[in-house]
Amino acid sequence: MFRGRITGKMDIGKALEALTNGRSDSFATCQSIINFAEMVDPSMTGGALGYFKILDELEIYEERIHALFIACGRDTIKMLALLRAYQLGILDMAEINNMIDGNKRIDLKAIAEAVRKQLSDFM
Repeated sequence: MFRGRITGKMDIGKALEALTNGRSDSFATCQSIINFAEMVDPSMTGGALGYFKILDELEIYEERIHALFIACGRDTIKMLALLRAYQLGILDMAEINNMIDGNKRIDLKAIAEAVRKQLSDFM
């Protein structure tokens, strides 16, 4: 049974700390998620916290959060699309982890388009 770092009673600050463990690059990446989530994806339940829960489910923590951001071309919107694609079943955990590790390329433009087809309000 999966037991992530984020519990149901955590606010966004506690969830941020649980994911990043104080690592500055990952903290900055998560701050970017906070800044963009509601504008880019108004239908995401919980806004940025919803995205943090996806990272938790994928077991992407600490330096891997920033590595994901780098793999997405340092583009927060593309990273949000990738995470939403996982949630929607367009991508699986292995594909995302292989992308982070540099073992797989993912067409982020095609992923964003696929997400937009399912979520009309996704930027």
